[in-house]
Amino acid sequence: MKEHYQQQFSAKDLVNGKLILEGLYEACEFKGLSLEGIRLAGLRFEDCSFLDCDLSGCDTHQTAFRNCKFNGCKLLGFRFDRCNPLGLSLAFERCILDRAVFTGLTLTGLQLNRCSVQEVDFVNAKLKNAQFTACDLQGSLFVDTLLDGADFSTAFNYRFKPEENSLIKTHFSADGLAGLLGHHGLVIS
Repeated sequence: MKEHYQQQFSAKDLVNGKLILEGLYEACEFKGLSLEGIRLAGLRFEDCSFLDCDLSGCDTHQTAFRNCKFNGCKLLGFRFDRCNPLGLSLAFERCILDRAVFTGLTLTGLQLNRCSVQEVDFVNAKLKNAQFTACDLQGSLFVDTLLDGADFSTAFNYRFKPEENSLIKTHFSADGLAGLLGHHGLVIS
C-alpha cells in the first residue's frame, strides 16, 4: 500500500484534471480540489485536513476517515454511512453537507460549525456530545438518534420529535423549542 505522510495536495497535483488517490494519507492537506464523484473506496485518511474542496458524490465504500477536518468543503450527498466505521472521527467548519448520510454511525463529539446540514439523514446515529454550532438543519432527519449531551443551542431550522430520540442533557435555545414541539400543533410565540 502506498503511503503519503505530511504532504500537501492542490490543483498543481492534478493529472489530466484528476487527482490519483491510492493508499494511506497521514497528516496530509488537500486544498482547493474538485474531487466530485471520485472513487475514495478503501482509502485511509488519518489526521488529514480538507480545505475548500468539493467531495460531492464520492464513492466512499470502506473509506477510513480518522480524525479528519473539513473546512469550507462541499460534500453534497456524501455517504458517510458507507465509510469504515472503525475510528471514524470528523469535524466540519463552514461546510455544505446537504443530503449527506450518517445513518447508524457512532460519532461521539461530532463537530459541525457554521455548516449547511439540510436534509441530512441522522437516523439511528449515535451523536453523543455532538456540536451543531450555528448550523442550518432544515429537513434533517433525526429518528432513534442518540443525542445525549449534544448542543443545538445556536442551530436553527431543526424539527424532530423528542420522544423518538435520546436527549439526555441535550442543549437547546428557547428559540429552538418550536422545532421540537411543532408537530404537536402548538402555537409558540
